Amino acid sequence: MKTYEFGPGCEIRIVAHSSLHTTRAKTTRVGGEFTADLASGAPAGDVTGWAEVEVKSFKAGNRLLEMNTLRHVGARNHPTARFEISSVEVLAPAPPATVRVAGTMEFHGVTQEISAEPTVVVEGTTVTVAGHWILRQSDFGLRPPRLAMLKVDDEIDVEFRLVAAEQQA
Repeated sequence: MKTYEFGPGCEIRIVAHSSLHTTRAKTTRVGGEFTADLASGAPAGDVTGWAEVEVKSFKAGNRLLEMNTLRHVGARNHPTARFEISSVEVLAPAPPATVRVAGTMEFHGVTQEISAEPTVVVEGTTVTVAGHWILRQSDFGLRPPRLAMLKVDDEIDVEFRLVAAEQQA
């Protein structure tokens, strides 16, 4: 078992659709770590770990939109979103490996069970985990914003590319 820490190269993108346009935001400020046996290129045995992001670190290129979004998600009272791994199942071990990661996501003060099926690429002492999942605002106690003709969809696409380096003992 080795421990890997998230660092440079990480990126989380959010894609929100509305009746008028699509909004994209991203952050590269991801913290966290995980412990796994990746000797075969796919996780073997138990995997533990977590990832966390500061909600206000997401940038959309529009300051007014960013301010309204931070107010909508209550970033002042709930400044981070955090994912804790509860299980990892290998679906396809061939490089790149495909896994099902299940765990809990805490966002907006609400904790929900979620899962995703990312790919895992091991290159020397670096691991890249890439995939996506759907965040439903209503699952986290948020009502999708509406203003006149603008209606934001409940489902938001979350795309992630997490790069981790082996921690040296």
